[in-house]
Amino acid sequence: MWEVWEVWGDREKIYIHSLLITHYSLLITHYSLLITHYSLLITHYSLPLLITHYSLLRIPQF
Repeated sequence: MWEVWEVWGDREKIYIHSLLITHYSLLITHYSLLITHYSLLITHYSLPLLITHYSLLRIPQF
C-alpha cells in the first residue's frame, strides 16, 4: 500500500484526499438529514397529542 502511495504524485494524493473528505462530508450530511427527518416526524405526531392532553387538563371556565 505505502509503496504505491509513494509512487503517486501530489496531484493524485490531493485528489484522493478531496474525494475522501467529500465522501465523509456527504455521509455526515446524509445522517444529519435523517436525524432531522425523524425528529420532525416525532414532532409532527406528538404535537397534536400534547395539544389534546393539555386541552383536557385545562380547567373549564364557567
